[in-house]
Amino acid sequence: VIARFQYGPVAQMILGKFDPLLVQYKDIITRLGNNPNSSAPADVQQTMAIIEGQLTWLTYMVGAIVGGHSWSSAHMGDGDETIDASLSRRALQLAQGMDYRLTSSNGVGRADPQLEQALLFYFQNFRRVYMFMWDQMSGTSAASSGDNLSVGMIVAKLDSAPSTKQKVYQRMFEHLGMGDHTVVANIIVTKMGNNLKYWPEEQDIVGRTLDLFHDMAGGYSSSKLLLTLETVRFLAMHHTEDHFPFLAIPGNV
Repeated sequence: VIARFQYGPVAQMILGKFDPLLVQYKDIITRLGNNPNSSAPADVQQTMAIIEGQLTWLTYMVGAIVGGHSWSSAHMGDGDETIDASLSRRALQLAQGMDYRLTSSNGVGRADPQLEQALLFYFQNFRRVYMFMWDQMSGTSAASSGDNLSVGMIVAKLDSAPSTKQKVYQRMFEHLGMGDHTVVANIIVTKMGNNLKYWPEEQDIVGRTLDLFHDMAGGYSSSKLLLTLETVRFLAMHHTEDHFPFLAIPGNV
């Protein structure tokens, strides 16, 4: 919250640290390919550990700052949502890069567990701030959701001017530049599903991933969005230890 009083300069400082690290990290994991970190020379392993450690701290910072967003008109700064978007883009790009290596290597190319937990912290804060009204992001959501609304109510909703919150949401996702709210939700849920598949013995990662699933499913807006995602339908249809080995470990029960 304190960082948001000088949000622009603070965000630029974080981005100035995050961007070069992201480039270095992508370069190293590209060179490693599907091989485990332990197969790399000692100096590369050391560099990898340093970069992942720094990215862990920066991701926690991004999560804490985005989570400090206030919807009170007295505290909502003009343009803060575009800064949230710039910071979030880096965290989501990091998640995509880690997830690609994790899946393409069939779980061999895993990142540092602390970095995985930092991403879950970011996801939880992003969920709390930007997922509670995703069903209102599209003007057609009311008509397509299957709710028992009269034609008059639907027309009134579609004709009404967007609220300040809806405008903020729209600007945030436009500036994010990674697709609409459904695309972003799918990135997060896919990462969570792969956590459960490829980190079965890491109880902290499994537990926090399940907590995040629970919180997303418990929210009215986010739960409606989850039901539209192919990833969630796959999870619902394949909830066995063959697909998700964490279910076979007694400590996770």
